[in-house]
Amino acid sequence: NRRRFLDLAICQSFPRYAPTLSEYNRVLAQKNALLKRGNVIDELLSVYNERLAQLAAVITVNRRKYVQKLEEEARKFLFDMSNGKEKLTLTYQSQIGTFETQEEVKEKYIKLFNDKAGYEKERFLALYGSHKDDFSVSINKKSARMYASQGQQRSTVLALKLAEGELSSKLTGEYPVFLLDDILSELDSDRKEYILSRITDRQVIITGCESDLFETDGNKIFVCEGKISDKGRECL
Repeated sequence: NRRRFLDLAICQSFPRYAPTLSEYNRVLAQKNALLKRGNVIDELLSVYNERLAQLAAVITVNRRKYVQKLEEEARKFLFDMSNGKEKLTLTYQSQIGTFETQEEVKEKYIKLFNDKAGYEKERFLALYGSHKDDFSVSINKKSARMYASQGQQRSTVLALKLAEGELSSKLTGEYPVFLLDDILSELDSDRKEYILSRITDRQVIITGCESDLFETDGNKIFVCEGKISDKGRECL
């Protein structure tokens, strides 16, 4: 899900990223088909690995760049949302470890593929490549996944989505439409107030089951039994 989040965000802002990702997935599927049938033709496997390494270099470098920009924006949102109590850190994680240039990434992937070729043959599956990359989320240097409360996790996800919108605005010149489903129910009053006050200059649709959460000047639509109602709070 985290990889998908990154890829969708990058594709929306950098359309040329999409064909690279699409080709990577196509070549990966061909490699998996080769591994699954057994009796692997090493020359063909080498061709697939060479192309995967080229494509993975583009994908991995772009993902890491985006994560760095995303962290910069999301950190501001979470810091403000928590009244300065929470500092967000995003760390991109790749099987090749640290890297600097795209060419370095390619060479590291080729070496990784060659070193693990026997293991992949035994498992009949492509187990290495940018399709296994990830990024970790930490709050005050502690894993958000392990130690954050439900409210903190929800705040962090929201900070990431707002940061995605901010980056999209800077890169394309306009904000996207935000669709936020039931995001307020587990936030404390300060965080709710922050969210509602920071979205006034954006086009946002928020859903929820408690009308008291939506004390804003925005347009409110009440739905009762699947139909739009004019009864307001009474229908709830």
